[in-house]
Amino acid sequence: MIIIMLRAAAFGLLALSLAGCSVSDASTTTAKTFDAICASEPAVYAAYVTVASTRGATAKKLATAAAAHKVVSDLCAAPPANLAMGVAQAAAAYATIMAARAEAARQGA
Repeated sequence: MIIIMLRAAAFGLLALSLAGCSVSDASTTTAKTFDAICASEPAVYAAYVTVASTRGATAKKLATAAAAHKVVSDLCAAPPANLAMGVAQAAAAYATIMAARAEAARQGA
């Protein structure tokens, strides 16, 4: 679930950034969107962990969610300076999350 939310957030940020390219305040729009994602992610992660733990999620699945949370936290701590850097950072974040998922699957999560 957290992976789907992260994908949606990344694609939403990208879409809003690209949509704002023709507007003079594209960087303002992108910054506001990024701030909104960064503000809501900790609560989404906490809710996911609470529900997943209650429903008996494995430690490996929780570790995958923690890896995704760390990636987003790192992005929020050092936001991209422009759209090109944002796309590169989003791609790297996606690769990190997919690697964590693959490791969890390999270990039988």
